[in-house]
Amino acid sequence: MQFINLVKKQAEEGNDVSVFTTDSCSERMKLDKRYNVDVKGVKVYYFKNLSNSLKAKFLIDTPYSLPLKIRKEIKKI
Repeated sequence: MQFINLVKKQAEEGNDVSVFTTDSCSERMKLDKRYNVDVKGVKVYYFKNLSNSLKAKFLIDTPYSLPLKIRKEIKKI
């Protein structure tokens, strides 16, 4: 089962599901809201990469604020 299908199924079953990801793609994502974006019942948190060119060239994500946000969210659980 693909990851996205697993996430959707968990949300359908009534579980509180959050996904932490980056905004890495060929063009920067234009988002009004980056955290707690509802995507079909799943809370998605998009983190800005320091450099999308590093991601494209070396496949290295650089979401500098991700560790701080994860620490805050884990404390809520």
